Amino acid sequence: MRCEKDRRVIYVALADKGTKTLAELDEPLLALHRQLLGHLSRAELKELIRLLEKVRGSLAGMDN
Repeated sequence: MRCEKDRRVIYVALADKGTKTLAELDEPLLALHRQLLGHLSRAELKELIRLLEKVRGSLAGMDN
């Protein structure tokens, strides 16, 4: 269904099978995140987030 206010927006819904598949991915994805980032301190994680936001900000300027 298209949004009435913004025709570029299309609303979709997952079927039950898709919702179940996504739920099954939750724990493996969390485990991967723990494996990749679990060794970082809280301060290091905050710095990583800051740097990623900085990158995202520079990419936002490229939308032109």
